[in-house]
Amino acid sequence: LPSVIPAQPTPSPDGGKTNIPPKPEDVSDEAYAAFSAGMKQRYLVDPENLISTENHFSEATRLAPKFAEAHAQISHTLNNAASLGVHERLDTFRESQARAEEALQLDPENATAWFSLANIQLHHHYNAEKAIELLKKAIAFDPGYAQAYSKLSVVYGIVGELSESGYAANRALELEPNNALLTL
Repeated sequence: LPSVIPAQPTPSPDGGKTNIPPKPEDVSDEAYAAFSAGMKQRYLVDPENLISTENHFSEATRLAPKFAEAHAQISHTLNNAASLGVHERLDTFRESQARAEEALQLDPENATAWFSLANIQLHHHYNAEKAIELLKKAIAFDPGYAQAYSKLSVVYGIVGELSESGYAANRALELEPNNALLTL
């Protein structure tokens, strides 16, 4: 399995930090440039930017088919597009799941892929308990994953586990105190 390398924070449109992982050795500069462009847009969820983000990650996976994080990020982007009605829901959730599974075949510890699968469970299958299980996996592989804690807070709230919901929300805000998306 690839070693974990701390991501380098860069400013992002959400006012928080967009952590763009360093370029893996086996990924071309062109593929990494497409991936980086997608990472910089990934919090912009209007239809035009979602499609642009999807295109960047698609290009990254086309150029570097074994780039696990690019597969995971396109899965996450497709999930957002389906949830927000940018694409047809059923086929897009299926493609999102296939991309997450591809990422996990390449890197079973890919937290973004586990997060995306949790979103599919929540938004497509309406299975909050399974979403909680998958979010816990994402957090186990990346304990600093503020967005996973934030989503876990929401899902715990859905199932009525308010103490756990509060803990997860506080943890998300501890990790990214300036990220307005985590306070929604």
